[in-house]
Amino acid sequence: MVLVVLSDPANHTGGDWNELSVYFIRRGLRTPLRSLIESRIIDLELTDGRLSLLGWAAGYGHEDIVGPLLEAGGAKVVDTSRDGDGRTALARAAYSGNQAVVRLLVEDAGAAIDTRDKQDGAHVGSIGRTRGGGGGLFAKTWGGYKAQDEDGRTALILAVLSGHEVAVDCLLKFDVDNVIMVRDKDRKTALHQASKRKHVEVTLLLMAK
Repeated sequence: MVLVVLSDPANHTGGDWNELSVYFIRRGLRTPLRSLIESRIIDLELTDGRLSLLGWAAGYGHEDIVGPLLEAGGAKVVDTSRDGDGRTALARAAYSGNQAVVRLLVEDAGAAIDTRDKQDGAHVGSIGRTRGGGGGLFAKTWGGYKAQDEDGRTALILAVLSGHEVAVDCLLKFDVDNVIMVRDKDRKTALHQASKRKHVEVTLLLMAK
């Protein structure tokens, strides 16, 4: 695939370039990937049936790729592109424990973090920084986007499940009041999950909030 596309670039679509980009992301080949982003020949809103390039890069913890993707317009799909488990770019970054990527997605892309499960009858919204890096916090309605995966788990719960204290602390600093009491489909909060898995430091961090 790589040799075919590079040998005859004029005859290939945005989907081909995106497939090549995913190949580079999965193998950590940052230099050629940045070249593709800068060339503007890839479609940042196109998915491979599951994820956008932003979702792929966030899941692999590539901060130096997530940044350029956001600058090029990748933030448009930050809450709509999901993997097979219903996880957004933010959820994938939190689960892998990458604090820097979590911060980028919330502060620069306004990723939804505080959505309650619709079955609980609570609001759907997000709190993040203005796109483009401008100023203070604001409440943003996401028109029905859920910040939970297929198991009802938010980015915070996913960070807790994998025991990533730094990512948990980062998420709590953004919107602790709305996030910390969200329950997954098993009716468990982040604190329940941390205690169940004996993540002591994470449990103490949650209890302190």
